[in-house]
Formats: sequence, structure tokens, C-alpha cells
Amino acid sequence: MFRRIAAVLCIAVLLIPLAACSGKPKPDSDIVGKWKVDLDDVTYYYDFENEGKLTVYVDSYTLEMKYETEQKDGSATVKILLPSAEFGSIGVLYPDLEGAFTVKEGTYDKGDRVAELKYPDEDEDTFTFTEVEKPEPSQAKPTDDPKIDKALLDTWVNNYSTDDAQQKFVFSDDGTMQIVEHYTNEEKVELTITRSCAYTASDGVCTMTYSMGEETSLPIDYKLEGDSLDFGGMYFTREGVEIPESAKIEMFDTGETENVTQAESIAATE
Repeated sequence: MFRRIAAVLCIAVLLIPLAACSGKPKPDSDIVGKWKVDLDDVTYYYDFENEGKLTVYVDSYTLEMKYETEQKDGSATVKILLPSAEFGSIGVLYPDLEGAFTVKEGTYDKGDRVAELKYPDEDEDTFTFTEVEKPEPSQAKPTDDPKIDKALLDTWVNNYSTDDAQQKFVFSDDGTMQIVEHYTNEEKVELTITRSCAYTASDGVCTMTYSMGEETSLPIDYKLEGDSLDFGGMYFTREGVEIPESAKIEMFDTGETENVTQAESIAATE
């Protein structure tokens, strides 16, 4: 009996490295993979994963969402899911519009495929997808010795954030910052948008630099008072600190508009 158990253990040990080296997991459909699409002088990277997870990279932006797909008749259908139609298209992908995705050449195992995306309307363009090893978006780089206001170094939550729409600013001491927006609807369809920026901050002015088609620098006046941040007229509270009800009431009374930014169509350059 001992010899049988030992033999089984030996076989199991041998199988572990074989399983680890067995290659990529079987795709749910032809669209699973990492793809590059050029559109209006902007390059979009689409990382379609199994089980409907999609990450889109375009310059300084990263978008995380869900998609639906079905393999049939030699093509894969694809439709992205967004919390609201107000977000518009994500490059060549349209909310609630199903397109046909067809591989024209190459194989999944080699990662060298070229595919086309076509929507039902015959007047729509056909978009070419080229498989890549990894996304390589263009992002702004921080300076070698950025000026940093240490009082900013934290995560700040927009005072108008709710369960449905939330915005955070995250300042790091290496001269990078992230603007993170998260949206969800009643059906629990979610979208997370992250803009990665380089920044400098001193004397009450924060200059953010980011890429969207071209590199852009944007100076913004800011004011810090304890756990409160006025950033160009948008009001934030340090994460972990309860947002005072009086802060919301005061902003509504002064006629301030809602600060949580509704994401514009990522198809358009800024």
C-alpha cells in the first residue's frame, strides 16, 4: 500500500510542472486576448479576458468593465456593458450594440492574430484588431525631482461621491497621481476609469500632466484646510474621515454643481 501511495505522489509531483507549462487557458471565444486598434491618431489597447472581464488602455486612461460574447458561425459577437449610455463609445466599442468579431489570420496559441470588428449597419466602418503581447499606452512621466506638497499625500474622496458614482484623487510622493472614478447602476453594471498623471504641487498650484492623443499640462489652484481639500472648486475630504453634512449643504446652497465627473466619450481626444 505504501508503494502505491508513493507512486501516486511521484506522478502528482511530475504533473504539477506540466500543468503549469500547458500554455494559455482555453478562450471563451475568439475575442479573448490582447489587441491594438488605431483610431483617429489614438491607439486603444483592449484586453479581453475569460468570464467577461475587459480592460481598456488608452494613453493615460485605464478603463475596467464587463462585456458579453458568444461564439457562433466562425465569429464572436461582442457587446460592452456600461452603467449608462451617457458614457458613449469606448474607442471602437459601443454600449449595447453587438458587433461581429472575426479572426482573419494567425492563431491564438501564437498570439499573432489579426481580426475585424463589424457592426450590423452596413455604413459602419470595419475596424482592424491586431494582437499584441501586452498593452503599451503612452503615459506622462514625472520629472526627476518633482515639487511635492507633502500635505497632499493621501487619498481624497469627492464630497459628492455616492454608492452610484464616486471620485477619488490619490497623490503619491513619486510625482504621480491618479484620478479614479467608479460608477455602477441598479443592475450592478460597473465601470472604473483611472487617469494616471504626473504632477507637481507647490504654493497652492498643482500642475497635472497627462496624455490623451497628446501630452497636456493643466495647472489647478488648490487649498488645504485640515482634512478638507478645495481643488479648483471641487471639494474633497481625506479618505477615512467622515464627510461633514454641513460641507454638502453649504455647497448646494452656493449653487455649486455636482462635482463627480461624468466621463466623456473616451473616443474623443481632449
